[in-house]
Amino acid sequence: MPVGVPGILPPLHDPPADFGDRPGVNRIMQILLVEDDRQIAERVASDLGRNGYQVIDVATAEAAHDALAANSIEAVVLDRLLGDSDAIAMITEWRRNGLKTPILVVSSLSGVADRIAGLAAGADDYLTKPFHTEELDARLRALLRARDRHAQRESDILECGSIRIDRRLRTASRGGTPLMLQPREYRLLEALALSPGQVVPRSVLLEKVWNLSFDPRTKIIETHISRLRDKLDFAGPGEAIETVRGIGYRLRDDA
Repeated sequence: MPVGVPGILPPLHDPPADFGDRPGVNRIMQILLVEDDRQIAERVASDLGRNGYQVIDVATAEAAHDALAANSIEAVVLDRLLGDSDAIAMITEWRRNGLKTPILVVSSLSGVADRIAGLAAGADDYLTKPFHTEELDARLRALLRARDRHAQRESDILECGSIRIDRRLRTASRGGTPLMLQPREYRLLEALALSPGQVVPRSVLLEKVWNLSFDPRTKIIETHISRLRDKLDFAGPGEAIETVRGIGYRLRDDA
């Protein structure tokens, strides 16, 4: 990496021949690079591409908006000062519109107030120029790991109306009130919450909760539904479980 590229330091070491094949880097992971200094942009894009990323390189705020709309971007590397916009305004707008993609700001503005402004607007990290691209890569991977951990935690949570289930902890609550459920009651509620607002047939509940592939023609489901209903009704108003006669049960998504 040439010393003369402004904003980028010489490499810490020469990367090995299989640098792009190292674990933890997905070759098809798309990174949006928003940088109006073409010399910096070309060098960063080259180094990140060699590290296994697919880099979409743009120079303006308008092009960045278009790229986010048209591509599955995993992370954004955003220059703090662009010719047509300021990163703070861009990040504020993106976050207001619901963008959850990790954003790493790079900037020659290294003051504490500048870093705080970037993070307060919604950036996930702030790297000052000049920087080593090895550090940029390491910070990107850290952001992506944090995003994946957060996504995993979110997938462990089921919500249906005022009912919330933490599948990792195997706990449930309604309107913030914990539900003291027996194991079968918890599994029954979980099975219903996996299809919020939809009718779950008796056969599905028997298979998921009792591991039965046939209907024993007993009141096993009705008994547990009744107990579960009592606990849900105690925690909050309104009928949470609706009986669809002859078919199954529905967990109301408006309760």
